Amino acid sequence: MSLSIEEVDKIFSELNQFRVPDDHRGNAQKNEFWKIEEAELADAEKRMGIMIPHELRRFYAKVGSGHLVRSRKGVLQTDYLNIFVDLRRLSELWLREDVSFQYDAELVADGELPFFDMGSYSYFVLRPHSANPNAVYVPYDKKPVSNSFNEFVLQLYQDTTFYLDHVGDYEV
Repeated sequence: MSLSIEEVDKIFSELNQFRVPDDHRGNAQKNEFWKIEEAELADAEKRMGIMIPHELRRFYAKVGSGHLVRSRKGVLQTDYLNIFVDLRRLSELWLREDVSFQYDAELVADGELPFFDMGSYSYFVLRPHSANPNAVYVPYDKKPVSNSFNEFVLQLYQDTTFYLDHVGDYEV
């Protein structure tokens, strides 16, 4: 499935209805997103020494960081955090710096960018230096969960736990 820029913009516009001010963060029962400024994106990229894959970067610029726990139909799931990590945490995870609880550097391979936190030490990653830097993976998996970040967002908004159906392909 390949989404047009118009389809992506429509999804991002829908998600913008969930934008809240920074001082209202933290309601895990609702979809919430916090604005990210262009200067913050540039600073994070400089700090990490990489360009954030363009589909994730565009999401951050248009929607922000935050959590998506209710589907487009309003169905709430409470078993997973579903957090698009903020830029500070994204940088810490990429650089393998001392980060908050729920992160074990061994659970993510070198070159994998953990951008989405499901909770319980579980992340989805992008591979910025790969042939398809926008494909979404479970760490160490050879088979993508979604072939693009934009598809991942659409699938997530349709069903906030769609990824549970993913069957990985790992080297033994």
